Amino acid sequence: MLIFDWDGVLHDSRERAWRAYQTARTEMGLWELPDLTGSHELPLIYQGVLSQSLTRWIPYKAAERF
Repeated sequence: MLIFDWDGVLHDSRERAWRAYQTARTEMGLWELPDLTGSHELPLIYQGVLSQSLTRWIPYKAAERF
Protein backbone atom coordinates (compact mmCIF):
# COMPACT_ATOMS: atom_id res chain seq x y z
CA MET A 1 0.00 0.00 0.00
CA LEU A 2 1.25 3.47 -0.84
CA ILE A 3 0.20 6.42 1.29
CA PHE A 4 0.73 9.95 0.02
CA ASP A 5 0.64 13.14 2.09
CA TRP A 6 -0.34 15.41 -0.80
CA ASP A 7 -1.02 18.57 1.14
CA GLY A 8 2.44 18.70 2.73
CA VAL A 9 1.19 19.34 6.27
CA LEU A 10 3.08 16.42 7.82
CA HIS A 11 6.01 16.33 5.43
CA ASP A 12 6.81 17.56 1.95
CA SER A 13 6.66 14.08 0.45
CA ARG A 14 6.37 15.04 -3.22
CA GLU A 15 9.82 13.74 -4.16
CA ARG A 16 9.28 10.45 -2.32
CA ALA A 17 5.77 10.10 -3.80
CA TRP A 18 7.16 10.66 -7.29
CA ARG A 19 9.83 8.00 -6.77
CA ALA A 20 7.23 5.56 -5.39
CA TYR A 21 5.00 6.22 -8.41
CA GLN A 22 7.85 5.60 -10.84
CA THR A 23 8.92 2.43 -9.02
CA ALA A 24 5.39 1.00 -8.85
CA ARG A 25 4.75 1.91 -12.49
CA THR A 26 7.93 0.13 -13.56
CA GLU A 27 7.53 -2.95 -11.36
CA MET A 28 3.90 -3.41 -12.40
CA GLY A 29 4.66 -2.76 -16.08
CA LEU A 30 2.04 -0.03 -16.35
CA TRP A 31 3.61 1.75 -19.31
CA GLU A 32 0.26 3.35 -20.23
CA LEU A 33 0.62 5.67 -17.23
CA PRO A 34 2.43 8.94 -17.82
CA ASP A 35 6.18 8.91 -17.29
CA LEU A 36 6.40 11.90 -14.97
CA THR A 37 9.59 13.94 -15.21
CA GLY A 38 9.44 15.09 -11.61
CA SER A 39 7.36 15.60 -8.49
CA HIS A 40 5.89 18.82 -9.91
CA GLU A 41 3.86 16.66 -12.34
CA LEU A 42 2.10 14.59 -9.64
CA PRO A 43 -1.13 16.63 -9.97
CA LEU A 44 -1.55 15.06 -13.43
CA ILE A 45 -2.10 11.75 -11.63
CA TYR A 46 -3.80 12.82 -8.43
CA GLN A 47 -7.04 14.59 -9.29
CA GLY A 48 -9.61 13.50 -6.75
CA VAL A 49 -9.59 9.80 -5.89
CA LEU A 50 -6.40 8.25 -7.27
CA SER A 51 -7.85 5.02 -8.65
CA GLN A 52 -10.68 6.85 -10.43
CA SER A 53 -8.35 9.25 -12.22
CA LEU A 54 -5.93 6.46 -13.18
CA THR A 55 -8.67 4.74 -15.17
CA ARG A 56 -8.17 7.37 -17.83
CA TRP A 57 -4.99 5.48 -18.73
CA ILE A 58 -5.34 1.91 -17.44
CA PRO A 59 -8.19 -0.55 -16.75
CA TYR A 60 -10.05 -0.23 -13.45
CA LYS A 61 -8.69 -3.49 -11.98
CA ALA A 62 -5.10 -2.44 -12.67
CA ALA A 63 -5.80 1.01 -11.17
CA GLU A 64 -7.17 -0.59 -8.02
CA ARG A 65 -4.08 -2.82 -7.76
CA PHE A 66 -1.80 0.16 -8.31
